[in-house]
Amino acid sequence: MEILNNQFVYTKTKFKTMDEIFSFAAMELYEKGRTTEVDAVIRGFEDRESGYSTYAENGVAIPHCKITQVKQATVMILQNSSKVAWTDADEYADLIILLAVPGEGHNDLHLKMLAKIAQKLVNEEFVQRLKSLSKADDIVEAFADIKEVR
Repeated sequence: MEILNNQFVYTKTKFKTMDEIFSFAAMELYEKGRTTEVDAVIRGFEDRESGYSTYAENGVAIPHCKITQVKQATVMILQNSSKVAWTDADEYADLIILLAVPGEGHNDLHLKMLAKIAQKLVNEEFVQRLKSLSKADDIVEAFADIKEVR
């Protein structure tokens, strides 16, 4: 099961708010057959943020949800053209890596995905290189080891 491919990588996006990002991501997941319900995905992302901020550092946020309406685990990457205010006042993200995971039958999949992504993102040089890439295929290749997490 491929969880990341170039159809889920978006460069030069122009979102102004976290809500716009969540709505866009949910609609894309729906249109590409990865979820059965747009509103449930949006609520899933919002619920996670209300519990704690998914902002990492270096302008990176990793919003995620684990809900039954997700049919297939997916990683979506957005390179936004400007920083978007995140949950806390001093958090601004321009690289957003969203994870949507089925709520049943995949008990620790989201933790495995988060761990793999976090391992890469602690390297500031990797983050800067990722932000500079302009082709979806290159961005997917940078995450080659998470394309099929099980």
